Amino acid sequence: IIENDINLPNLEKVEIQTFRNTKIKNVISLGKITAIPNNMFEGCSLMEHCTLPYTLTTIGVYCFNAINLQELDIPAGVTSIGTGAFIGGQSLKYIICRPTTPPTLGGNNFGSVLGTCVFYVPDESLSAYQAATNWNVFASKMKGISELPTT
Repeated sequence: IIENDINLPNLEKVEIQTFRNTKIKNVISLGKITAIPNNMFEGCSLMEHCTLPYTLTTIGVYCFNAINLQELDIPAGVTSIGTGAFIGGQSLKYIICRPTTPPTLGGNNFGSVLGTCVFYVPDESLSAYQAATNWNVFASKMKGISELPTT
């Protein structure tokens, strides 16, 4: 059983459900993986922080389902986010989505974040995100990254 923090700076590939239902609290490094496979962190209810690698292009289906992340920073290279990837994100306070072109977003995502969560997207892409399929559900919760509070 994996507990607490994981730091895998040399990681290049992972399999489906690799860390599913473990007691991970923080993901410090996932190396240089390009894809987070389906259900990878599903059920990791203690997870509070996950640093996604800059090399990431794909986030699989239900990979972050039922977790406790407070914030999420989606790297600029992400082009696809699978169905239900973040469905259990009721703890999310904000999401930074760095790609200038809105990634393809599967349905049933961010389902529990309709409360106070804010989506920060590139200023020049705000209208594109607000109009994009499945992103448009959160249009009223979107702001430009320039409005992200600095602390």
